[in-house]
Amino acid sequence: SGPTAIAMGEKGDAFVWSQFARQLTRIRSDKAEPLIDVPRTNTLSREWLAGRELFFTNGDPRISKDGRACANCHIDGADDGLTWKTPDGLRRTRLLRGELASGPYGWQGEHKTLKEHVVKTLENLKGKGLPEDDLSNLLIYVSQMKKPATAKPESDIERGKQVFASAECSHCHLAGSTDRQLHDVGTGGNFMTPTLASASTRRTLMHDGRFKTFDDMLAGTPYMGRGSTLEADDRKALAAYLETL
Repeated sequence: SGPTAIAMGEKGDAFVWSQFARQLTRIRSDKAEPLIDVPRTNTLSREWLAGRELFFTNGDPRISKDGRACANCHIDGADDGLTWKTPDGLRRTRLLRGELASGPYGWQGEHKTLKEHVVKTLENLKGKGLPEDDLSNLLIYVSQMKKPATAKPESDIERGKQVFASAECSHCHLAGSTDRQLHDVGTGGNFMTPTLASASTRRTLMHDGRFKTFDDMLAGTPYMGRGSTLEADDRKALAAYLETL
């Protein structure tokens, strides 16, 4: 059921949180006792959820003879960084996320459909194979994996660091932090300078979330340093640097 966290109680009880089942369980020496079922607040489909659980399931002989799960090699849809010996030669684990929009599949394009490719993969792992419903759910989950963020070129980051200083960003964001002062940057009043630490993890920017990207924010704030006067290439470089803070 996707156990992802464990805590020990004062009396030696273990409390386990299972992400997929969304259940907190207390484990004593003689039994496991479900304590809390947490309802879902998202709109993920039943098929997607079932496919995700299959993707992370170990010890299922339908998937592999040795008990490995899809996620053992394709970690969170990425890869394990390993190269494997196959009948066709050495092959490294492929990235799945964002790579499944259209066929063909396989290193040599030998499979026209994702279904054909997955069925063959299970055969190669000496799995017994999944029934149609389970296979369909697994395909739904795998095909909807989102592409991970791409690394920014080092040249952009270094250039962005220089732009950060020349555009007067550091006057308020000291070393990427904050001067903890109130400023009016043309967004409707005085607001305290926020820190830029982990700003790239935010879904929206500015006090009211009006901007979705660093580029939009830089172009749309006329009194925040000289960001709005920068050329597009300089804004791009500055955004690449901000994502490293």
